[in-house]
Amino acid sequence: MISQAVFEPEDVFQMLLGPQQNQLKQHEDYGKWLESLKEGVGFTWRDDDAVLFSAGIKNIWQQVGEAWFVCDSCAIGKYISLVHRVCKWNIGRVFEQFDFRRIQAHVRADWVSARKFAEWLGFKQEGYMKKYGPEGADYIMYARVA
Repeated sequence: MISQAVFEPEDVFQMLLGPQQNQLKQHEDYGKWLESLKEGVGFTWRDDDAVLFSAGIKNIWQQVGEAWFVCDSCAIGKYISLVHRVCKWNIGRVFEQFDFRRIQAHVRADWVSARKFAEWLGFKQEGYMKKYGPEGADYIMYARVA
């Protein structure tokens, strides 16, 4: 049975991550980053005890947030329509409920499916950030503005 709960950083360690997200997991600041995600709104979705994905918006400052998403690489294929529906519905709800004027996301430039997902959620590309990520990868800044 699918259930939703408030995000806890430990949820991520129960997921089998894909190559792009797994590189981040090796970084020394990964634990601090996970803890920082609690400075906003975030949820984890499970199928019984198995963690499928976690997503949320981290507060940057008043009315500006940063979207984040971590998924289990095995579950994403089986639950792709659930992931899409939940994220699409929640991104609109978060704008209204938390009075955001801007939500932004940094997406690895070489992660094509994540870029398409951000665009499908209504995010627009704003810039290319060379060697931005903690692993030294290039990222693209996306934003959705109310």
